[in-house]
Amino acid sequence: MSSNDMVSTDCPDDDDDDDDDGTMSPVSHSASAGSLFMRRTVEMKVIKSFNTKLPAINCIEIVNEEEAIICHYEGDIFKIRLIPTLITNRLRHIEEIRGFTPADIAVNSVGDIYFICKTDNCIKIVKKNNHNKIQVSSLPKLFILEPLCIHCEKVDDSIIWIGLAEFGAHYKQTFNSSRQIVSISSNGNLCNIFEYSDENQPLFTFPWRITSNEGRIYVIDRKSESTGTVVALNKYGNMKWRYSDLHPSLSQRPFLPSDVVVTKSTNIIVLDSTNNALHILSYDGNLMLQQPLEAFEIKYPISMKFDNSNFLWIGSGFNGIPDSKTKLYKFQITGI
Repeated sequence: MSSNDMVSTDCPDDDDDDDDDGTMSPVSHSASAGSLFMRRTVEMKVIKSFNTKLPAINCIEIVNEEEAIICHYEGDIFKIRLIPTLITNRLRHIEEIRGFTPADIAVNSVGDIYFICKTDNCIKIVKKNNHNKIQVSSLPKLFILEPLCIHCEKVDDSIIWIGLAEFGAHYKQTFNSSRQIVSISSNGNLCNIFEYSDENQPLFTFPWRITSNEGRIYVIDRKSESTGTVVALNKYGNMKWRYSDLHPSLSQRPFLPSDVVVTKSTNIIVLDSTNNALHILSYDGNLMLQQPLEAFEIKYPISMKFDNSNFLWIGSGFNGIPDSKTKLYKFQITGI
């Protein structure tokens, strides 16, 4: 399929209901063929694909209408222009930050970059000094746990969400395990700690990615190296639903979410990297559509973010070939 081809499909309408204080029981959702009743047309299209210098694009963050941050776990963070050059039609690299082995990155509204450094397990911030030079500094260590993922709220970017686990954590939990997401203010004050459900059960096994939208927090929770779920919480930390366990007829492999974003209509898009597919969920966590990405010649997708013009940028992962460079895809979805 060429980059100008478009795929149209249909998904069910979903009636949104207002969020409450979370006193109702959370719902667990599984995908099934019955989730795909035809009611509303969704169109998807690859606008353009771009080669990058990275062996994998593990994280993407949008800075503004013209710039984004991409990174690779082995130590490279790049700021790139999202507008291709006229002559080469490539995305130009503006700045480079090397040698910090980032586990995850986040960007606030003024363009400050936060990232988790795997070398010293510190959260670092990247700013420009008075001489317009890049400065990297560590935030004070506020926790005795290891930071795993990070997210800046878009509406109130003074709030930063962090996923935490005990140092050396594995997927199997013990009596001494502690798996949390916490929110802090930009000045370091602790705002929230979410760890247990109302039934005093752990909410998370291994928090992998966090995003937020209109009082909801969405967490990718890895259950093992090859499986995971998506957990939706309200602003009080009450679980609204957990999405997992795909029907075998829809996926060849276990569900392994690697990134999650929210549309303007509050639907949730989950990137299933093992099955090379997008899962579009309603606000209530019901599967509306599962779309394989092979139809768009997108391979090894592992990261994604919406830009300010509502294009979805999808980053590809390592393809197993040494010294190969991955692609960044500009993707359009309408109808959701």
